[in-house]
Amino acid sequence: PEIKYIHIIRDPRAVYLSQKNSIDPFSGKPYSSSPLKTAMEWKKAVTSFNQHKRDNTIQVKFEELVQDSIKTLNTIIKSLHVSNKKGLQNVILFKDRMESVDKILHWQINEKPNSSKIEAWKNSLSEKEIKIIDYYLNKQLSIENYKKIFSIDQISNFDAISIKLNGITQSLLLLL
Repeated sequence: PEIKYIHIIRDPRAVYLSQKNSIDPFSGKPYSSSPLKTAMEWKKAVTSFNQHKRDNTIQVKFEELVQDSIKTLNTIIKSLHVSNKKGLQNVILFKDRMESVDKILHWQINEKPNSSKIEAWKNSLSEKEIKIIDYYLNKQLSIENYKKIFSIDQISNFDAISIKLNGITQSLLLLL
């Protein structure tokens, strides 16, 4: 059978805010407390998807899915060559299929998306956290059409070292 993949991409600053505010039920700690670590994981995921993209994949921006769900879902349905007709008699909500520990974290999953949360990171993250992500993901933010808040010239109090690991040049941030 032919497998089809949907890759959902989200603004990495929003990803960090979500991980910072979400508590891991097993450790009792936030999923992330490091904007740099989140940025590195985001870059790895996005780069991997872009390197392995095939005809059976589609990338969807989380922000578009939230802001215009119907249009985005129709695009997904069309690209996957599936029907958008409801053929199920008994619809089981996604939340009802989740493990109870996941239901706590995703308690709003069956609610209508709240578009006001898309840019909540702008008011919730510190300037330093945003600068770290903007600096580290400078090129990737542009490639994925996410607007940078700070240009490289505006970011001070950081020194960067570029090193080559496994043939890939990486920037390391030194926070001063």
